[in-house]
Amino acid sequence: IYYYIMNNELYQNNFYILKYDTNILYIKFYNIEYKNNNIDTILNNFFRELDIFYKKREINNNKFGKIYDITDLNLMPLEFLHKFSKGLNNFRERTDNIVVSSSVIIKNFYIKNLLNIFLGLYNNTRPLEVFDNLTDSKNFIYKYIV
Repeated sequence: IYYYIMNNELYQNNFYILKYDTNILYIKFYNIEYKNNNIDTILNNFFRELDIFYKKREINNNKFGKIYDITDLNLMPLEFLHKFSKGLNNFRERTDNIVVSSSVIIKNFYIKNLLNIFLGLYNNTRPLEVFDNLTDSKNFIYKYIV
């Protein structure tokens, strides 16, 4: 599944969805099997779409918040987490300039612990908090959007 709608900047494939609405970039990862042979392709596509999104925001210095929804994920390979954190690090300076805060939605206790390891690899310079629902996550983001 792939489609891209310019008016609300929506991107979706079998692995994740990107939505943008009211100053929030919503990123949801689906529970699929991340095999070693498709990790690079998945992440290259993800970071390409993120780059397109960032470029559009940078033109007018439009600030926004990010929500990562990983409620549907089971355990992911460490290789995926490592490459994902390296990819996010490549966006660090740009993120510092246009992202006001981020949040993560997660319900699974074990994945939450794995997420804490991941967050240790990626030192956040903007407020970040973990929630178990979308409403609280959005409210947290809106506190930082001026």
